Amino acid sequence: AGNKTNAIGTWLKVGDDAQNRQSVGVISFDTSGLPAAAAIARAELWLKRRSVTGSPLSDLGDVLVDVNTGAFGNNRLEAGDFQSGATANAAGKLVNFAGTPGWMRAELDAAGIAALNRIGLTQMRIRFAQGDDGDGLADFLQLSSGNAASASNRPLLVITFEP
Repeated sequence: AGNKTNAIGTWLKVGDDAQNRQSVGVISFDTSGLPAAAAIARAELWLKRRSVTGSPLSDLGDVLVDVNTGAFGNNRLEAGDFQSGATANAAGKLVNFAGTPGWMRAELDAAGIAALNRIGLTQMRIRFAQGDDGDGLADFLQLSSGNAASASNRPLLVITFEP
C-alpha cells in the first residue's frame, strides 16, 4: 500500500529502491477541453527522462500507463492512488523515443483513449510491470513532472482527432 506522496516534486520516481519498495508516478491533465463529439484517432503520453538508476528497464519489465477517467482518489494526490483501480489498466507502454533523445512515449490503446475524461480531469499512473525485483538494489527512472521548472520538460498529452 502507498504511504508517501509528493505533489510538488519536479520529477516522478518510478521503479524500486534498495528496500524493495515500489514507486509509481501519477500525472494529471485537464482534458475538459476535448470536443464531446470529436473522434480521437490517437493519444500519446510524452515524458522527459531525467535519469536512470540501476537497470529498471531490464529488471522490472515494461513501463506501463494506467488511465483513469477523473482522479484516482479525491482530486488530489493521495497514498491510496498507488493501488486504486484504473478505468484502463496498462493502456500504454512507455518506450524510449529515438527521434527525440531523452523523451519516452506511450501510445494509448482504445481503452486508454476511451478513458480520457472529456468533462474534467484525466489522471495517469506510471508504473513498471513488476513492482520490484527483490534484489535489494535501487532500479528506477526519474521523469520530469508537471512541476518541472522548464515548460519544455513537462509531460505532454498529444491528442489527434480524425478529420
